[in-house]
Amino acid sequence: MAKIRYQRRHSVEPEVARRELRRLVLRFADKYKVMAQWEGEDRAWVCGRGVKGLVELLPGLVHFDLSISLLLTPFKSMIKRGIVEEVERALEQV
Repeated sequence: MAKIRYQRRHSVEPEVARRELRRLVLRFADKYKVMAQWEGEDRAWVCGRGVKGLVELLPGLVHFDLSISLLLTPFKSMIKRGIVEEVERALEQV
């Protein structure tokens, strides 16, 4: 399995960042048909067709650590670009 790792620093208040991360994960779940299992308020395990991994909010940092199937490997850069754009959009709006 190929890996997609992405981290983005931010200076958003923790409650606002938490709210935006939850919205972001919900958007991904709807758009890409993945399921998210929340572990506490700041960590979600995601799983769907060809993707599984962790989305996490750390102090001052949003972190994605995903594994994608061999079938999705050709789309790895496109998937990562989509994640980056969505995270940027979510954090710009606050």
